[in-house]
Amino acid sequence: MSMTIDYSILPLIPCPVCESLPFREVTRRFDTGPLVRCEMCGHYYLNPPLSNEQLSAIYAAYFVADSDADQMHIIEGWFHDPRGPYQYVLNLVARQDGLRGSRVLEVGCGPGRLLSECQRCGAMVTGVDMSPAAVRLAKRYLALELIPTTLERAVVDGSASPETFDMLFAFETIEHVRKPAQFLRLLHGLLRPGGRLVL
Repeated sequence: MSMTIDYSILPLIPCPVCESLPFREVTRRFDTGPLVRCEMCGHYYLNPPLSNEQLSAIYAAYFVADSDADQMHIIEGWFHDPRGPYQYVLNLVARQDGLRGSRVLEVGCGPGRLLSECQRCGAMVTGVDMSPAAVRLAKRYLALELIPTTLERAVVDGSASPETFDMLFAFETIEHVRKPAQFLRLLHGLLRPGGRLVL
């Protein structure tokens, strides 16, 4: 999907971590969006950020390809990459306690390929993703019923309950959230005592 974004008309925001105003531009993104560094805490962020409407349009185009089979072939490649995060975390978990009997939540799970593997290893899985195509692919190819929303909404509507999960995964997700510290607190609240979060 190609979208032209006029950053000059979007409002600037304070730092999403410490809420300070002073920042310095560091570089520009692929779409000319200014990446800045907070002068107080050093956090890097897009400023101005995209609007909710722009983000919704972008996420609606995630995991859309000429054919579903082609998209799943790409996802299988990501999943099996020995240098990628999925194989790394599966090996890490296998060296520790394994997943049998664990409750696993993946936030921003895409079509759920990692969740499918966790389920094969004996875990009870829950996935949250706001991409309609991801939800459809998960059901069609992996027999997974994902929660089609944001993590915040899933918590509010009770789809993701406090102190429920033994393991939480959130790959390539934290950079998409507006308030990263708040996001981490929300994830922490979903973990059972002794649970683990892998970003």
